[in-house]
Amino acid sequence: MPQTDFKAAAARLSEVLMAEQQCIRHAQFQAMADLSAEKEALFEKVAGMAQDMDMAGKHKALLKRIAHQAQRNQTLMEAAQKGVRAAQNRYAAMMRAQFGLTTYDNLGRVENQIKPLKNLEKLA
Repeated sequence: MPQTDFKAAAARLSEVLMAEQQCIRHAQFQAMADLSAEKEALFEKVAGMAQDMDMAGKHKALLKRIAHQAQRNQTLMEAAQKGVRAAQNRYAAMMRAQFGLTTYDNLGRVENQIKPLKNLEKLA
């Protein structure tokens, strides 16, 4: 396969990974999903071409850059998921707080200790 095809595919993959990074950083998850089909196709194309040892050896730096970009995006995505989970947990805690504090008596029966707060959103 010609080197120009490899370089073009690898350069486009690098561009897509940079675009994906921006989507993650700006919480543009729909735009990131739109890039996924192209990214997968480019990864397959580049990986297929890189199986040629001469090709892989000549473009080692480019392949390392792509691997680094992919790893960085994975790390960013994991951090974004962690943030979303934290926000969901916080929201759930606020919703539970609207119904007052629930405790248990010495017989294991549920007791509401505090009356529900009606304006919790304004207080929080």
